[in-house]
Amino acid sequence: MKEIQHVKRSANGADHNEMNHSSSQDFSQIIQAQHELLSEQGRQIHELKVKLDNNLKLTDGLQTQIEEMQDAFQEWREREKSVSGSSSTTITNNDDLSVTTGLQEQIDRLTSAYNGIQDQLYEIDKSWKNNLILYGLPYSDSMDEDPLILEERVRDIFHKKLHISRDMAIHRITRLWYGPDCRGYKPIQIAFSQYKDKEEVLRKARLLKGGSIYLSEDFSRKVRQHRHELIKFMKEVKSRDPARRMVLRYDKLYIGT
Repeated sequence: MKEIQHVKRSANGADHNEMNHSSSQDFSQIIQAQHELLSEQGRQIHELKVKLDNNLKLTDGLQTQIEEMQDAFQEWREREKSVSGSSSTTITNNDDLSVTTGLQEQIDRLTSAYNGIQDQLYEIDKSWKNNLILYGLPYSDSMDEDPLILEERVRDIFHKKLHISRDMAIHRITRLWYGPDCRGYKPIQIAFSQYKDKEEVLRKARLLKGGSIYLSEDFSRKVRQHRHELIKFMKEVKSRDPARRMVLRYDKLYIGT
């Protein structure tokens, strides 16, 4: 009887160990799948920013071409007027119309392409509004840090340093390996699901003052340029009316009465 009980206990122990081993394998597979998913998201973010940079360069190029063609068109029109009364002019009215129409069609095509790219950039810009950039956070163990551990560390900053007790819905947290270093480390992009959560974190970012890390908004190139112009305007207004209250939020300037 004792031998039978011993055999049963041994069998049960083997089953238990096998279940533990199976559970451990399942957990490892889940972690690996999440790691691969986050890595893929990081790669997609990088590709999106590369495409955005290319679109911005293309937009600048198209705008330059449009301006150059408009200048050339205007110059040609003025030259045509100046020689219209000369007997040496060999261009007929039909030739004038053909040249004018051809130039205008090219300008229209370039303008249409430019507007299309601007619409695409606007859609990309909207996704930036929910983002923040965290600077100065050291790497966990090595350059190849686990995305799940990175997210846990960022949330720990929210809880302990910014005193935000609730868990916020975050779309992704990614170390920007392709960007420049800041305070010796690559910055981290935090994409919030809700704009209000991003605003709450940004409001409390002043609590990080004096430390080794800090938070700022994630501005696209277009928004940075727009803010630069608004800041110049703010300085001009302040020089004339020092008491005027003004607040710059993202890409909008609010002026008090």
